[in-house]
Amino acid sequence: MGQRGRAGMTNLFFSYLLQGVGFIQGFVMIPLYIHYLGVTLYGCWIATLGIINSLSFIDLGLAQPIGQRIASSMGRGDTEEASRYFWVGLSLFCGIGVVAWLSGWAVSFWIPSILKIPSAYADAITMAFLLGALALVLKIVNDFLRGFGMAILRPGVPVAALALGQLLGLGVSLFLLVNGFGVIGVSIGLVATEVFCLVVTGLYFAGLHARQPMFHVWPPSGHYRSMLGFTPHVFVSQVSFRITQQIDATVVTFFLGPGAAVIYAVHKKLAEFLGRLMYSIWGSALLPLSHMAGEKGASGIRSITLSIFAAIFSLLVVLYACYIVIDRPFVSWWISPASLAPLWLVVAIALARLADNALNVSSELHMAMGEINFMARYLTLSSLLSLGLFAVLPQILGMAGIPLATIAGSGSFAVFFVIAARRNFGLLAVPPTRLLAVLGAGAAILALATAAAAWTAIRTPAEQWVVAGVFGTVLGGGWIYLQWHQVRTFKHLSVQETSLSGSIGS
Repeated sequence: MGQRGRAGMTNLFFSYLLQGVGFIQGFVMIPLYIHYLGVTLYGCWIATLGIINSLSFIDLGLAQPIGQRIASSMGRGDTEEASRYFWVGLSLFCGIGVVAWLSGWAVSFWIPSILKIPSAYADAITMAFLLGALALVLKIVNDFLRGFGMAILRPGVPVAALALGQLLGLGVSLFLLVNGFGVIGVSIGLVATEVFCLVVTGLYFAGLHARQPMFHVWPPSGHYRSMLGFTPHVFVSQVSFRITQQIDATVVTFFLGPGAAVIYAVHKKLAEFLGRLMYSIWGSALLPLSHMAGEKGASGIRSITLSIFAAIFSLLVVLYACYIVIDRPFVSWWISPASLAPLWLVVAIALARLADNALNVSSELHMAMGEINFMARYLTLSSLLSLGLFAVLPQILGMAGIPLATIAGSGSFAVFFVIAARRNFGLLAVPPTRLLAVLGAGAAILALATAAAAWTAIRTPAEQWVVAGVFGTVLGGGWIYLQWHQVRTFKHLSVQETSLSGSIGS
């Protein structure tokens, strides 16, 4: 437990360090991108980057299943089995990456016509797409190596390397942007980040292996067949899910033009940043939870799972309520009042990000329990529903159709996965009356945030910042108090259980 706790907290610390780097990348660089690239070219790059990120399905959806197998093997103390799955993952991802980049090169020439990019920018976007695709291939390998570090409870160096690599890439991008490389310089910075991470993480694991052999057992063909057996379900799931996650800005560009895509991306950026702050908690708990499930089974993780979910979902409500209140003064200060979106769109984006994060967390709980095909099957249905709504709702509702598609597709299946966890494993068993009370409180907080944002819309920027600060302080303080109270309750129960165990032993 101590090792799992330290690994989780180490990963959480470096994850928040990464969020700080992401803040610099997102909020400091976007005004510079707009300045040096112009709105039209930057809007085209946003759409292109959406396609690049949606292509992350090239790992065949096997990163999470392999990570789960490694963590579960470590939980049982079977280091040889963990070594076998490491080599399965590394060899598969390297081979797939080469094929994927060659395929990307073959289709790159159609990207400008697909996205209706002006001819003046076509060559630059094509080259930037190729470099971005290369960075994506390297990122998939690096993500697997970081996942392996978490599975063996040594996440510090791989995640720290990512933070330093992102700073390096940011510096490279900024230098090339100032010196006239345009959008190609931005994509070169992405490649620099991944090359740095690959070198540092590779050297770190090589050093660990030199001190204590950990990659000494090669996998038989049966392990490859075992992992590839998940591919029909998991691959389709990951293709549809990752496209759904990344394609919204591209959809806005297609239906409403690059200018609308910039406005949408500007308002979505802060919501995504807050969501990543939350998801860092779950990401730091996922593999240790799988590690614990391999040791204790579902019955041994019921209380800790319920506590984690209570903290995460309450934090989601707090973060996105704060986003609704702070969005207007933040965007006015950050970009310009001309980029402001109506309050209804801000609220819709907040609800869409909340639903999306809820789906991620609830579905990946089944991954932690080893129910990989089950998770993949229904995640595919969720993504297909969202993609279908992406194709229809923007034509009817305009920009509002984008977040509404996510709310409907992700929200409905998040509820389904929570119900399935209770039915299949006895996890997340909450009395209906308490559940209704919690949902009502969350809805009331979001409604209060909307009312506060509407009231401050006609106030001065200074007044808007004061209201946002007070609102965030009250909500954040309340959330911290609730978690502190929960920790005290666990400590009290732990003392009681220890005393009871001693009495029974006597």
